[in-house]
Amino acid sequence: MSKIDRDYIFSFLSIAARTVGGLTVFIANARIFGPEQFGVLMSWFAVAAFLAILPNFGVVPVILRDCAKAIDGGFRIVSDLLNVKLCLTAATVPFAILLSAILPDGVVFGLLSATHIADTYIDFFLAVLRARGKFRYEAVSYSIYSALSLIFIILVGYLSTSLELVALSFFLSRLAFAIVLMARVTQLYEDKFRLLPIRRSLFLAKSHAGYLIDLGLQSAMVNLDSTILRIVAGPYSVGLYQAGTKIAYGFCTAIGVISNVMIPRNSRRFSEGDRIGVIKSITWGFLSVGLALGVTNYGVMTLLMPKVYGDHFSSIIVLAPILSAFLVARFIASGFGIILVLANEARARILALSVSVAVLVCGCAWLGARYGAVGAAATLLASTLVTAGLMLVAVNQTRLSSVCR
Repeated sequence: MSKIDRDYIFSFLSIAARTVGGLTVFIANARIFGPEQFGVLMSWFAVAAFLAILPNFGVVPVILRDCAKAIDGGFRIVSDLLNVKLCLTAATVPFAILLSAILPDGVVFGLLSATHIADTYIDFFLAVLRARGKFRYEAVSYSIYSALSLIFIILVGYLSTSLELVALSFFLSRLAFAIVLMARVTQLYEDKFRLLPIRRSLFLAKSHAGYLIDLGLQSAMVNLDSTILRIVAGPYSVGLYQAGTKIAYGFCTAIGVISNVMIPRNSRRFSEGDRIGVIKSITWGFLSVGLALGVTNYGVMTLLMPKVYGDHFSSIIVLAPILSAFLVARFIASGFGIILVLANEARARILALSVSVAVLVCGCAWLGARYGAVGAAATLLASTLVTAGLMLVAVNQTRLSSVCR
């Protein structure tokens, strides 16, 4: 078995552990709280995600792309970006505290905000491990973490039907894993991480502003629909909608399996001129996997999920064809997005996502108010198709430019 094959397997095991663990937690909470309270929890989960945009600032693809090419293993890159994260986290925390004091369910919102921020550090350190080829360590550590956090969070939910305690269990489990990963990353480098002056960190943040905007738009694509649906249709519709989309997004994590290996492996090949070959392999790879998982998603949502979620969620069957089509479109768009990352075409990604977010906001406000969860799902599909179409145009321009050379 080649090293690339092993990397794919370990990456799959890692993301499978993350997906199964996370999905099981959300299903358990849905059964415990029912559509109404589950909708409240998930709507605040979606709103809190926006506060994590700044500390995250979208540089995971940069780490995967650049650290794999760096002679020193990317220590300078990792050190600089970690300083930026710390600086932006310090700027975000006061806003989280202020909003927690103002908003209803403020404690839940504050804890979920802290959960999302801790998640950004988990993603950051995992990206470093992948770039250094430590896929096996990631798979083992994430499997152990997922099992332990799964037991912890579900136990808290069953013992106490308090949204505050469930939110606290989310945060504590993420924080513990982030600390473990940080310790492992520091062992990879002989040099020690040092704090940079704030001015230097802000300068670095500004140089990566394109990735921050890209991430913000991606976050809007994932979380705005539930936020708007809560306003126009209420938490019950959010609960049904999230119950369906969690399944589809669970399958979407296969995107990470492919991209975690594909970006580092194709970065040098793409930069050395084999653009057309890379574009073909990525496009067909994502399309074939997307079609297979779209069919699987339809079967799972129609045959299995109504029994797993319980009678209160039986109506999610009507979302199955829409969300299955969304899944295929999402894979196609993600393949094009990876090509644009390799081509360093952040502007094209931002343009595509900006138009898609506009479609999502307008469509969800209109169709969500009229048709509830079904309208929101239809809007999600439409906005994803717009993303795929606009990115296809940009990828085609990239291909033509390589031919002209």
